[in-house]
Amino acid sequence: MRAFMQPSTRRFSSIRRANIGYGLRFLCISVIISLIRPSPQRITFGPPQPVITNQPILGVHTRLTDEVEEWKIQRTLQMVREMGATHIVEFFPWAYYQAEDGSIAWEHPDLVIGHARANGLKVIARIGYTPDWARPPDTPLTYLDQDAYDEFAAFANANPDVQILAGALAPTVEPEGSPWAINDLTYLRGMYEVGAASFFDGLAVHAYGLTFPAEAEPAPEILNFRRVELLREIMVEFGDETTPIYITETGWNDHPRWTMAVRPGQRINYTLAAIDYAAENWPYVKSIALWAFRYPAPTRSYPDYFTLVTPEFMPKPIYDALKEYTGN
Repeated sequence: MRAFMQPSTRRFSSIRRANIGYGLRFLCISVIISLIRPSPQRITFGPPQPVITNQPILGVHTRLTDEVEEWKIQRTLQMVREMGATHIVEFFPWAYYQAEDGSIAWEHPDLVIGHARANGLKVIARIGYTPDWARPPDTPLTYLDQDAYDEFAAFANANPDVQILAGALAPTVEPEGSPWAINDLTYLRGMYEVGAASFFDGLAVHAYGLTFPAEAEPAPEILNFRRVELLREIMVEFGDETTPIYITETGWNDHPRWTMAVRPGQRINYTLAAIDYAAENWPYVKSIALWAFRYPAPTRSYPDYFTLVTPEFMPKPIYDALKEYTGN
């Protein structure tokens, strides 16, 4: 019996020694790699840099909420400044940052704000996505309890320099009673009818051009850039002509097959014409923020053709055109 077992025992011992040898070699290689690997580069905000531009109303909507690496946040905002934009619009989801116990994770928002300030950029902060613990069951992410409606005064008292924007209103031509959306003109009129004017300092709106040139005439049944004028007429009708408008999303898309897109050259021309038109004709508009500067990763669909820069930070022709347009 003993003679029968010895060969198997020897083979097992050989295999075990071989495995130990492989393991030791792997461990040594891992240690060597860890010793020669450079330590992570320390990223600092650096001294504040001014924005050089001849179009101070130009801004851009960034997507930094989805960006993990700090150097990409920094590079994004550097390129925004170099393009000549004076401000960004960024989404700060409430549900991302505050836990049910009241603790708040400020680390990522602080990075965005810190690098924006270092690049001389102002921030229009979109607040949204109510967490599950702060709303009743089976309510949408946009739900906000009525007890919070009176917090406008608290914001104003805490920091009078902070401007509270209503909206942003998404343009739609849905008819009354539609299950899909409420017409933005109808919605704004309803806001004023219930006295909402006392609770915001400015109105945020979206103004996509779709396939129309920037100067195309507005009409209630058409979605185009100058639809902003129809919203303004309602504001004036209710005596709110002193309240400014902030266009927090606008632009054209140059996807080669999407039916709502235009050619790349048209996109550039329409975009520059829109900024010119607003600067010359809309003194009440304080911001034209283009959607969108860059996505952290490609969507592999038509939204990629709204961006000004690729995920790899390669400028598109429209970025270079805007940079030249603003004097950079």
